[in-house]
Amino acid sequence: MNLKRILYIIFFLFCSQSLLGQVRSPGERRQSAAELNDEAIDVYQRSSKVESEIRTAIDMFDEAISRDSSFVIAHMNKLSMLCMLGANDEMLQELDRTIATCGKKPEYICIKGYILERSGFQKEAYAKYFEAEAMYKFLIDENQNVIPSSLGVAFLQFFLKDKNAGLKEYKKLEKLYGDKTVVSVRNTFYHFNKDEFLKNFSIPLRRSPNNLEVK
Repeated sequence: MNLKRILYIIFFLFCSQSLLGQVRSPGERRQSAAELNDEAIDVYQRSSKVESEIRTAIDMFDEAISRDSSFVIAHMNKLSMLCMLGANDEMLQELDRTIATCGKKPEYICIKGYILERSGFQKEAYAKYFEAEAMYKFLIDENQNVIPSSLGVAFLQFFLKDKNAGLKEYKKLEKLYGDKTVVSVRNTFYHFNKDEFLKNFSIPLRRSPNNLEVK
């Protein structure tokens, strides 16, 4: 399984509760933000990874956010661009902005951990992973988003412990649930490579009125 596919599954699965709300949110401001988001994706695709053009796409995502600050996909896409540039400090600032406008969710805390770990702040990264794990477990205890949250806990074991621990937790879920969501990420868990993931763990998403797709 190629890295892009793995990143997409991880990103979509663990941010799905935020993203689904975006698909269901109509309105003129959301429509305007979504259209600009797609235009920024087009700029990125033509950029050939040139930093100045990626920065142009970032500016467009900022404008989309200014049109609709709760449009999570634009926040996530800006993070994707910053991730490609290795702009870790800017990513942390954007996550704070996302949390301030879209609410504190465990997936955002996980991303903070990834940024801190790839920046060499292992202790601080672990603190974020533990915080996200506690948030997922609270959701499970409250019977909210049980399967995605359980997968989130399993995935975090790759970072809190090691690959064997992550696979062990996943296998428990595989036995416990016959849910297609669990089955769909089997290869992701079995082929996960932490070092490759931390290099570029975020990917841009296109949001058109009638579709949501990875680019």
